[in-house]
Amino acid sequence: MRVSFYVSVCIIFGIFIPTFAQHQEQKCANAGGVCKNENDCSETKLVGYCPTQPNHIKCCVSSSVYQEQKCADAHGDCKNENDCSGTKLVGYCPTQPNHIKCCVPKGDQPYPEQKCINAGGVCKYENDCSERKLVGYCPTQANNIKCCVPDHPHPEPKCTNAGGECKNENDCSGTKLVGYCPTQANHIKCCVSTPKPPYIEQKCTNAGGECKNENDCSGTKLVGYCPTQANHINGTKLVGYCPTQANHIKCCVPGCGCHYEYAGTKCSGGPTPGAIRLANHFKAKYGGFISEIYNCRKIAGTNSLSLHAEGRAVDVAIRGSIGQQAFDYAISIACKTGIQEVIFEQKIWTNGKTKFYAGKDHYDHVHIGLNRCGAQNWNI
Repeated sequence: MRVSFYVSVCIIFGIFIPTFAQHQEQKCANAGGVCKNENDCSETKLVGYCPTQPNHIKCCVSSSVYQEQKCADAHGDCKNENDCSGTKLVGYCPTQPNHIKCCVPKGDQPYPEQKCINAGGVCKYENDCSERKLVGYCPTQANNIKCCVPDHPHPEPKCTNAGGECKNENDCSGTKLVGYCPTQANHIKCCVSTPKPPYIEQKCTNAGGECKNENDCSGTKLVGYCPTQANHINGTKLVGYCPTQANHIKCCVPGCGCHYEYAGTKCSGGPTPGAIRLANHFKAKYGGFISEIYNCRKIAGTNSLSLHAEGRAVDVAIRGSIGQQAFDYAISIACKTGIQEVIFEQKIWTNGKTKFYAGKDHYDHVHIGLNRCGAQNWNI
């Protein structure tokens, strides 16, 4: 009676106990192995190659050297480097010891590679290429295989994005952009006849501007990142803030913008006129007192000068909800007036974003920093 009860229980429970039948998986197959119980494998066990199965199921590889997908994609075989008479690719058999390399036969036929395709070329034996040969554009192949690019002009993404066409400079009656057809001969330029309309770019947006034709932006032209000291500025042209567009497309910022300019290496000797006007405005609007404008000092814990050392930062001694109101207000007018940073409590706003401030906390005051244009021209 007890025996039959025991057998019955086993049968009943056997119905509910799941069985995990091992099965082959592609990752293991690509490595030349078979998914099996690790206790049944007396050879190399690869962890993570049978990812949908229990932990005791491993990929059992019969050889100490096995194939890997990255090497297979490069038309090679993982093998001991001493047994390789072809090209040895490092890092293409990543789960194996250092002496195992991806061996690509030197006589292997060239195959397409994305870098070469993007340059408008085809990977070929260099002896079979009578045109321009680009080195390093067929990186997984033997040294005698180069990216063969036609000598005649061909499209390139950088030029296309600028609204242009790569062509012989003598055939271009429009604007010639240098460096926009980088894989081609020097006489091939990006010719822009009908400029692509300007489009939004994040770097310019964060600076409070708009990408537009520089001729459509009224104001003082800025060389690099250093604004002039003009008495009245209707617009600021920032160079390099519309980086994927043609050279005549600039980031046009109304007023002084909110682009960031670090302090130099010398103290200025006193507060700037824009900082004084800003201090008076915030004191009248929010009360408190001005704890600091000019101070020839470094940023705490660094060797860099503070904006206070150039007289273009204002500390307004207010806190709590009033301080938060001032913080929000300063951000709202920043890109129109030349405010480049606002710090309160443990928050900093700069380059269009608010994030955690890792420096000394500012619970007892709001810090407002100006770029050089704002330092001279700030007004509201």
